[in-house]
Amino acid sequence: MAPAPGLDSEQYEIRQLQPGDTDAASAILSVATAFDSPFFELMVQYQAIPKPARVYALFDTHVPVVSRHIESGLSYGVFNKHYISPRGHANPSSVLWACPDTRDEAPTKIKLLSQIDSPLVSVALSNDATDPQYFDGAGNWIPPAIRELCELKAMLRQLDTAPPKLWQPTERGQMLLREGTFTRSDYAGRGLAKALSYWLMDEMARQGYRTIEVDTYHPAVTKIWQNPPAPFAASVGCELLPGWSDTIAGKVLMGDNVLVDRLCVECKRIYVSLVPDAGEAGLEALVMEGFS
Repeated sequence: MAPAPGLDSEQYEIRQLQPGDTDAASAILSVATAFDSPFFELMVQYQAIPKPARVYALFDTHVPVVSRHIESGLSYGVFNKHYISPRGHANPSSVLWACPDTRDEAPTKIKLLSQIDSPLVSVALSNDATDPQYFDGAGNWIPPAIRELCELKAMLRQLDTAPPKLWQPTERGQMLLREGTFTRSDYAGRGLAKALSYWLMDEMARQGYRTIEVDTYHPAVTKIWQNPPAPFAASVGCELLPGWSDTIAGKVLMGDNVLVDRLCVECKRIYVSLVPDAGEAGLEALVMEGFS
């Protein structure tokens, strides 16, 4: 893979995720979601459940989802080139708590992370927009463990102000769906997610993709994707802000679900144009031309 600007190439490298990375990627995603995600606190079915139990439930849900993303060939990760397995594994990529009978009842976040025996430290999950989706709200499988997230994604689609031409590709290789950016918290603050995201924009442009769609539920991730490096340009198709419980749209779309009434984080759907040298006109040009 080409080097990523801003990434310490002596310490880290970006690689395409492989099937053998599924458990490690799922574990990183699950720990980050349960312990560090402000949005996840809104998921009502987990509020009375200890965070370690949340991690295990999420992991069991995420494994098939992450596997699907990895199979797409469009998911990547940052790997620590100098990682040494504490268990002496030559090619470590395992999670000690992957099986229910190996799980501690009340581990700390630090212990959960220490039991992810893998050089993978940051994850960017993606798939092509023409691939079958888990989270589209249109009859595809919706994992019960992340039902509210699926409902929120469906809401963002219904409230999206972007013309359908922008998010309805006509064939594979036109639009990428970003489905998750997660970094191990013990590697936070090193710019890994930003370097990986900006590298992904360059790589997808090189592969001929014209647009990336990403939903963000964390201010740090929003900042990265709303401010792409030149020559790329970003546009917000929809945003949900704290206080949306007073809007008609929120109440109609969510029905009796209390998610919007408790919304305390900013959620956005962002489109990044990868059209070379299009600048701010990139997204507008895509809308005019569509994907034909």
